[in-house]
Amino acid sequence: MAEADYCNAMGRGMEPGGQEAASDEEPEWSYESFQIPGGMELRLRTFGFHPRNANFVWPGNAQLMEWLDTNQHLLAGKRILELGSATGLLAIFMTMRGWQVTTSDSEADGSLVAANIAHNFQLNSIAAAPHIQHDWGTAFPAAASPTSAFDVIVANDILIYVNTTGSSAGYPGANRGVA
Repeated sequence: MAEADYCNAMGRGMEPGGQEAASDEEPEWSYESFQIPGGMELRLRTFGFHPRNANFVWPGNAQLMEWLDTNQHLLAGKRILELGSATGLLAIFMTMRGWQVTTSDSEADGSLVAANIAHNFQLNSIAAAPHIQHDWGTAFPAAASPTSAFDVIVANDILIYVNTTGSSAGYPGANRGVA
């Protein structure tokens, strides 16, 4: 299914061809609570106005957090880059485990995504993780090269966006089927 079709099916206001639906409305925010492994609850602010990014928590986050919780030894002491951080839920979870996390996401809307991730860290009384502005299909800034600055790259539910750029260039292993 094409991204625009998938997003429309999910009620996300995409125009045919993958373009975001235009809106003159003021931005709307939603606040939700999420249970994470260990019995803790996190609060997140999501975009009620963004058709593709940070507008909800992907269902795969719960399974990935469970797996990471079970396999904590794999990330202990590692420098972690999260691709497609969206609301920051996964990065907050990993930071709460004491792991060194850097978030990244598209900045097609200026700094809205980065600011919302930082807001969600603060909402949960955690110091915000560093953030790298990065748009799909472009190379990372040289100082933040995923192959030299990080030991582990974590990504969840991001492959839907590969078709929006026509490329997965810039992602280590992307052309080998590794996400």
